[in-house]
Amino acid sequence: MTLTRPAVLPALLLAATLGLSAQEPPVPPPAAASPVLRLFLDPQQTQVDTSFLKTEIPWVDWVRDASDAQVDLIVTTKPSGGGGTTYFFRFIGQKEFNGVDDDLTYTATSVATPDDVRHGLANKIELGLARYVARGEGSDRMSLKFDGPASQTGNTDAQHDPWNSWVYRVGVNGNYNGEAQASSSFTSANMSASRITEDHLFRFNTRGAWIKDRYEIGPGNTLYATTSSFRSSVVEAVGINQHWTWGVLGEFHRSTRQNLESSYFVAPALEYSFWKYSDSTRRELTFLYQIGAGRNRYFEETILRKTAEPVYRNSLAATLTLNQPWGSMSASLNGSAHLNNWSAYSVGVNTSVMLHLGRGFSLNFFGDYTKQQDQISLPLTAATPDQILLHLTQLPSSYSYFGSIGLSYTFGSIFNNAVNTRFQSAAGGGSSVIILSQ
Repeated sequence: MTLTRPAVLPALLLAATLGLSAQEPPVPPPAAASPVLRLFLDPQQTQVDTSFLKTEIPWVDWVRDASDAQVDLIVTTKPSGGGGTTYFFRFIGQKEFNGVDDDLTYTATSVATPDDVRHGLANKIELGLARYVARGEGSDRMSLKFDGPASQTGNTDAQHDPWNSWVYRVGVNGNYNGEAQASSSFTSANMSASRITEDHLFRFNTRGAWIKDRYEIGPGNTLYATTSSFRSSVVEAVGINQHWTWGVLGEFHRSTRQNLESSYFVAPALEYSFWKYSDSTRRELTFLYQIGAGRNRYFEETILRKTAEPVYRNSLAATLTLNQPWGSMSASLNGSAHLNNWSAYSVGVNTSVMLHLGRGFSLNFFGDYTKQQDQISLPLTAATPDQILLHLTQLPSSYSYFGSIGLSYTFGSIFNNAVNTRFQSAAGGGSSVIILSQ
């Protein structure tokens, strides 16, 4: 049989491939280093690139349950001065390392790239684990490398800050979609300025949003819905000591949906922390009281037959936050009342819980409930069906709530060292990245 010209090239390529395969047996991959420590990573309310960490720290067995680990690592974050993020590492020794605990921090600047951050996290985790390795059986297989002192110029640059800890942000956003009988547009703009030091905090935020919707109900009948809102807030707080902070809060608000043509409010405030502020990454219980005055002006006459009125209000909020090996929890109880009309008040509670129930069981819960009797800006005229369906105006309600709950159970191998990023898009996922929470 004679091969035609189009079949010659594939046949030659196949023969060459088979020949190379027969002559050169595949080289086995190098054996992976035997892990010397079992680690459980618990990034509570923090997103980190776990795939990268497993690749960079291969000498650790990354177990999926805290009860199987020799070291339980809890990672939390707080915004830092200069617009960066500080990561707090809490190393908790277990089994033969029981009682051997440690705390480390790593600060990522506002200009750090995700790659800079994940390398910094990996390096800090390795340094934190060094003391456990030194006490364990694998210490003879480990060594510590020092790159040498930083240059004097580098140190000077790190200490010099031409912005004096001020950070500014501006942003715009727009979403537009439509079809033959409907269209919608959303446009927003925001700006912020902040300065954060050990004992002083200043934040200014302003944001505006404009929404326009179009619906063709029928021939010659087109419905347009337009809402807008604008809000600015400023907070300045000065630390007195590790338990007390005083400050001032101010706000300006305009919203067509809430019938507010203009609303401003200024309030001095005092906060007490039950535990020291330095313990806030583990546990925090604060009580914040504020009392102030302002003035509202309305687009339409309200149910109290007001077109404008002064506002005198005070509020108290108690917030508990815990980050522990068993999980994390945040709960807040808050209440406010108008000083010139104590029947106008609101009381609310919200709770967020993430529990490690043990051996693969975990529980996640979020709940929010508010009892409100302070809707003083409600329009006097009743809302039309169109306004109700399109959410163009607030509706009278004595309460509001939201809740979610989830329970999961994981079983199987206790180890979780493998990294495989194949078919991420087919599974509806994507590459894991570090997100800096500001």
